[in-house]
Amino acid sequence: MGLDNSPDTTIWRYARRHGYDVLIKDEDFLRLVLSEGFPLRVGAVQNAQVPVVKLAEFLLTRLPQLREFLGAQTEFGMLLLRLG
Repeated sequence: MGLDNSPDTTIWRYARRHGYDVLIKDEDFLRLVLSEGFPLRVGAVQNAQVPVVKLAEFLLTRLPQLREFLGAQTEFGMLLLRLG
């Protein structure tokens, strides 16, 4: 998508424009929820400043919860997961 070094607002607006859900570990994106509104849905991982392997393991253990949240449900716009 070519957004690797883009500002958060650019990524946010791209996700909204293209109907993407967002999984984040950057708390700056949480501020965008207040100022810009939701893309479809936002999954936020707190305390995620860990090695990628540990973050991947954590997300894999939460996969059923993530699938339910990102599946057909449209009632909730944010899922907050806390690592550690």
